Amino acid sequence: MLISEEDFDSLVDEAWERIPDKFREQVENVLIAIEDYPNPRQLRKMKIRGTLLGLYDGVPKIAWGQAVMGVQPSKITIFRGPIIHQCRTMEELKELISDVLMHEVGHYFGYDEDGIRELENRARAARNNERSI
Repeated sequence: MLISEEDFDSLVDEAWERIPDKFREQVENVLIAIEDYPNPRQLRKMKIRGTLLGLYDGVPKIAWGQAVMGVQPSKITIFRGPIIHQCRTMEELKELISDVLMHEVGHYFGYDEDGIRELENRARAARNNERSI
């Protein structure tokens, strides 16, 4: 699938707008970055041998307190190349970007992998309900 960087970036912006309000409105001090591919350090840090679509780097919000005042912003990185390579249609691409972004927002809030899967499923169901209206 071919897509320009600008169009991909716009899809990430659209995915951000689809994050449920109750989460999006509570996200603060987070940079959302788009990179082509993860670098070797990121893969080592995550102990990933396969594909990494997104990465949350920071202190989860549930751990915030006096000790984290003044720290650098958290960062959510979306990896353009691996996401594009997994999709054949624009609809698949939009869905995957939304799922990856929701997954990383879940990490920001401190959810474990099971909790994140539940968040993703709820967000996906909400998107499907919007389409059927």
